[in-house]
Amino acid sequence: MPDVQVEHRQAIETAQEQPAPAAPADGVDSNYRYWREHGGEWVEHYDRRKKRQILYHIQELMLTTYMLEHVNAGYAKPLRVLEFGCGVGRHLRNLNRLPGVDVHGYDQSLAMAEGMVRWSGSEWFNSHVKVGSPTGALPFADGEFDIVYSAEVLVHVRPEHIDGILREMVRVCRGHVLHIETSEHTALVDGEHSGCWRHDLPAAYARLGLTCEVLPSGYEAHSPYRVTVKRPAVWTWPPAIIEMYRRMERDIDEGFESLTSAAWRASQLEGSVSELQRRVQTLDASLAEHAAALGAAQANLATAEAQSAASVARAVDAETVLTAARDLISAKDDLIAELQRAVAAQAEEIGAAASRIRAFEARIVELDAAIAQAADLRAQLSAEGDALRAQFAEMSNARDVALADGAQARALLGEEIAALRSQHVEMTAARDSVVAQLAAAQSHMATMDQKWAADRATVAGLLRERQQFIEGLSQSLALR
Repeated sequence: MPDVQVEHRQAIETAQEQPAPAAPADGVDSNYRYWREHGGEWVEHYDRRKKRQILYHIQELMLTTYMLEHVNAGYAKPLRVLEFGCGVGRHLRNLNRLPGVDVHGYDQSLAMAEGMVRWSGSEWFNSHVKVGSPTGALPFADGEFDIVYSAEVLVHVRPEHIDGILREMVRVCRGHVLHIETSEHTALVDGEHSGCWRHDLPAAYARLGLTCEVLPSGYEAHSPYRVTVKRPAVWTWPPAIIEMYRRMERDIDEGFESLTSAAWRASQLEGSVSELQRRVQTLDASLAEHAAALGAAQANLATAEAQSAASVARAVDAETVLTAARDLISAKDDLIAELQRAVAAQAEEIGAAASRIRAFEARIVELDAAIAQAADLRAQLSAEGDALRAQFAEMSNARDVALADGAQARALLGEEIAALRSQHVEMTAARDSVVAQLAAAQSHMATMDQKWAADRATVAGLLRERQQFIEGLSQSLALR
């Protein structure tokens, strides 16, 4: 019985359809040349795959949400983003619609990149997309982008080129690098697209002196990897959202598999019905032949009644033919009944498939509602976080005022001590009074130090309460 397979599970069949790897020509390896020669076909490939593989939609949602949250958090204004290996521009099209995002793309296949002209227009394409070599220096300045990312690209990079490509992505980045690439549990076929390789990204970045963290993924085939270059990220996907993405992938894939199985069973039933119809037609033809023979036999029987004993024998033969014809009619009736039962069973199968489709659609509605609820909770958490930040800012201002008062008091005290020293001879009699004033000033300073310590303790308490509040909300979301 057929199953619904995602792209990486169809790797063997896909590899058999691809042209055999060729030797490097003009300095371009066969795996890169494949995308230069066949990249233009992938606009339609992606359109077809997105209609039956939910992972492409989850990937686009994860990337778009990630960039939007960094814009909302004020990571940069505008947020300059570069996609390395932008291909046909699936992600560029989404990010270009976000306010506050200035997105650019780079790819080594002109045939593939030109696929985005259909939605971007030539002017935007020429100013935001660059095409060049698969390896070597990128045509951008040092630190030109806040976020540099790749999606399903490094799997097509040869192992001897991976360090150089990562080094270039780091060079043009002034914030952090994000990858959504093949997970360690995803099967690969070396010959697919003239070459596919799995890379240990944490080890590769360690060779560059950087730390690569592996983040939880919202679907099975790929994992997010993140590297801080000069400025760390300020947001990542909440565990509750990741779990909803995972559940969406699981439920929808199971729904597609159920629909495919139902369609296969319906096809089998249609084949059985066709076979029964063919058999009925054969029996009809045989019955027509026997009916003709029966007519001839009945004519012979009427003639035989007036003839000799030999004619009586022929009448007996005719009776035998008549009996055989009656048996054939009975067999035809049995086949018609079997056909009717098969049609009824097919109708039940179709009805069951329709029920599963309705249940599947209801599940999608529930998932949409859950996602909306999570978005509301995220907005609420963001508002409460803003309030806590504002309160913290007020307390910081109060602390700064207190520090300024202390500095002023120290300055006044220094002036008084200098005056007392210059008048020491004349004011010997008032020394005890000056000592008392000095003690009072020191007491004031101690009071101010206690106040500063209390302010710091209050701020620390507020931060602990905020962390406990956020952890409580996270646990509540996990329980839901």
